[in-house]
Amino acid sequence: MAVDSRQTQNASILRRVAAIAIDALGILFVTQLILASLYLSTNGQVQGQTWFFVNLCGPANAGVLPPLEAGAFFIDDCSETVLGLPTARLLGTRNNDETRAPEYYYLNRQGGLVDGKIIVLDWLAFALLLVYRLIAEARGGATFGKRLAGLRVTSVNDTKQRRLPIARAVIRTAVLAPALALLLYSSFSFGLTLEPGDGAPAIWTRSRLGAGAIVPMVWLGILCASVLASRVALHDRIAGTIVLKAT
Repeated sequence: MAVDSRQTQNASILRRVAAIAIDALGILFVTQLILASLYLSTNGQVQGQTWFFVNLCGPANAGVLPPLEAGAFFIDDCSETVLGLPTARLLGTRNNDETRAPEYYYLNRQGGLVDGKIIVLDWLAFALLLVYRLIAEARGGATFGKRLAGLRVTSVNDTKQRRLPIARAVIRTAVLAPALALLLYSSFSFGLTLEPGDGAPAIWTRSRLGAGAIVPMVWLGILCASVLASRVALHDRIAGTIVLKAT
């Protein structure tokens, strides 16, 4: 079924990006609170990092240092926090051989090594965002971000339908997933590093971009290009859906 272009004139790429950004920021904030509560309740056995954090660094606790191999030395003990609550705490080591990557030990609230198995939930924000988008679009045709941006997603065969068929919602979410992963775990994580005695804190970035990010970067570019070209994104074409102005 063809869709009148006048119906889609307000579903611009700027509105779509704004909707995704609102959803992502909300999920990131909720995820950080979940990770903080898990870290505190398990004394460090469950840890995780997201995208934006405050990095509190200090000297390593000599009383809990593990044995090191020849040529290795400790760097700072750093806690990643949100609203003052830790979500992860790591002790890093480097080697005089600069070709070797740093190694990290997970620490508990007291700064000691974590006993037992450690569960790392760096993927939690991505999983929550996928599940949230799937449920929200299947039940009401819009996430919170889409509602604020004045958009809704519906089946191209029945644009008056307020709910998105679950099969179409699953396909749409699956096709969009690589691009969402890139947005959440993008090329850089931004943080605020506080070093004792350094005076004013410095803004820093930590690269997370690797060869594995090439595919989602290309996919994100294709999705954006498809919206610019026809106002109907590629993942919507594949899923048989369309994003319209909410009425």
